[in-house]
Amino acid sequence: MIKEFFAIGEYKNEEIISALKYYFESKNYNLNKALQIKSPLNIIEQHELRMSYSNYFVSLMSGIEVLLEPTYKNNKNFKKELYIAFSFNKENTGENNYNYLRELRNSIIHRGYDISSAINFTDKIPILIAPPIIPNKSGKKEYTSFDHTILEVISKIEEVIGRLIINHIKTFDLYKSTYSKEERKEMFLERIKKVPHMPEEIKILALNTLKDLDFDKIPETQFSELEEILKHNPLRDMH
Repeated sequence: MIKEFFAIGEYKNEEIISALKYYFESKNYNLNKALQIKSPLNIIEQHELRMSYSNYFVSLMSGIEVLLEPTYKNNKNFKKELYIAFSFNKENTGENNYNYLRELRNSIIHRGYDISSAINFTDKIPILIAPPIIPNKSGKKEYTSFDHTILEVISKIEEVIGRLIINHIKTFDLYKSTYSKEERKEMFLERIKKVPHMPEEIKILALNTLKDLDFDKIPETQFSELEEILKHNPLRDMH
């Protein structure tokens, strides 16, 4: 029986690397887009500012939660590492800071929170004010912000998150394939054969091309691409 990527059950290394690459590429894209917006803002730019910063936090937290999934066997180790890395100051614990970000994301997605509702301007740069306190959905718990502005919050995150995840990947060998070279090749070929909308002549061309690929290098290439994404801090491009 042919094994499949993204099968239900325990997270495979390939799934983790692929998901992290998508979410952190999206995080960087949205932060870059937000940083390009300058005042005076028209109606479209106001909307883009809200969407870009909102999607930054949605992508960030989705990426982090890949390594906190119950189906990922090292999720408890990552949670400990995360809380240590997110201990930005003496006033708040790393756990509080993670929960603050999680509830900020939840407020954006589930309650329509407008992250750009409180804003100042410095040298034409829109400076969003971070909500000082965010409750959870039930309102029984509250989490406090670890800085005054959204950019300051993001700056603290960006300084630690890429290095944290790279170190975790290397510690637990997540860059190594779950499958052998032969299994990877067989899975790729089988997936091409099963694509329903691809014309037969294109399938034949794709199958012939895939046969010549060095399947040993695919995991290494995927991790290298992810590592570059994780090392990139869009805030450094501002200076």
